[in-house]
Amino acid sequence: MSIKSEFPNEIDLGKKANDGPMMPSETKGKKDRKYYPTLYLNDIGGLENLPAEGEAVIYFVRRGLTIRKPGAGEKGSTQVSVDLEIRKICLPDAEEGEPDDKGDLIDELAEKAGVDTGRKPKKTADDEDEE
Repeated sequence: MSIKSEFPNEIDLGKKANDGPMMPSETKGKKDRKYYPTLYLNDIGGLENLPAEGEAVIYFVRRGLTIRKPGAGEKGSTQVSVDLEIRKICLPDAEEGEPDDKGDLIDELAEKAGVDTGRKPKKTADDEDEE
């Protein structure tokens, strides 16, 4: 599943073994497999609610950006490194069921984080009783 329609600037963080500085013994027979960076979190409330796989909205602050271009006469491509401070991981509510579409999912996550999406609140059973 991809939220590319809502966030068209999706960045795939996977790199093939032959794209990076890995030792040949580490990549033997694994040239086509993609490797992804990992994020280790410890002793933070709410981690038990993190599903085994899924989508979330990540709020971050970029603390550093390094762009290294090959010098004159050097071969290779531009290398970019970034240092991110992860502030929040916003997950959809499991008990509400799956949103109707990806746009609803993004709106729900943004609203949970306090962002005004301009969306009208959904009617609940209590609202219908009052009419």
